[in-house]
Amino acid sequence: MEVVASLDIRPGNVAVSKTGRVFATIHILTPDGKLSNLIQDERLQWPDNVDLSSDGWIYISVNQLNTTPAFTGAGDEGKPPYYIYRFRRVGKK
Repeated sequence: MEVVASLDIRPGNVAVSKTGRVFATIHILTPDGKLSNLIQDERLQWPDNVDLSSDGWIYISVNQLNTTPAFTGAGDEGKPPYYIYRFRRVGKK
């Protein structure tokens, strides 16, 4: 996985492949209803949006929503930069 963008604002969730697979941030829901883990990484602090590129890359924005007052009960603890990552599925191009 590599950083594609480093932002000073929070990027703000679902992408569907041509074969009908639904990518919901870090999980895949196949057309037959099986849910599997797409990626797990400690850098994914509240992954939010996901997009599939035509050249096989999967992009995920990380907005640290878990650090906002709604979750902390205090002030906003989010700290820029907020990242957009990209990676390829293992065994896929």
